[in-house]
Amino acid sequence: MRHFLVGLLSLVGALALALPVNAQDFPPIPDPVPVAVDPDHTALLVLDFVDTLCPPNPTCMEAAGKVSGLLAWARSEGLFVAHTVGGGGTPVAELAPMAGEPVIEGRSDKFLNTPLDQVLRDRGITTLIVTGFAANGAVLYTSFEANARGYTVVVADDGIAAVAPVQVYVARYQLLNQPGLGNPTNEPLRSRAVTLSRSDLISAR
Repeated sequence: MRHFLVGLLSLVGALALALPVNAQDFPPIPDPVPVAVDPDHTALLVLDFVDTLCPPNPTCMEAAGKVSGLLAWARSEGLFVAHTVGGGGTPVAELAPMAGEPVIEGRSDKFLNTPLDQVLRDRGITTLIVTGFAANGAVLYTSFEANARGYTVVVADDGIAAVAPVQVYVARYQLLNQPGLGNPTNEPLRSRAVTLSRSDLISAR
């Protein structure tokens, strides 16, 4: 009986992920807003776009295409860039690290038991541009921990993805409505909070 119930719950969970999301059933999320960052104190984080996770998920590969352009811009403006790997993989070819760009291994919270915080502080980083897969995993938990540690976070809305649309919605909503560190109106560059922006709305000041 126990095995039957476990199997049934797994099936219900799988069906829930497969069901279409009706946007009118959920609170609205503010549109992405333009932001202008200081290149000397901003880092781009490219989280878990790896060969074991991304190619099997079309939405991940679509987001990787947007991040590729953002990555080229960040390098041209002199932003510090850091990559993370999860799922036992290596970065996909279009987002391959360059010399001097660290690759950090960790679970969903990329600050937990990793050198990421020290790497950023050593370079005087105060603002993070976060991209990644999955939105409801590495992006959500790393962004929250970054805010808790005093960083201001910009999430590139078109540079995040997850297995199911509802997971991306939940991540977007939670990013702006974190307890104690919220930015529900999506005020640009609110200190120690998340701003939802987009790759083509991010510029250097």
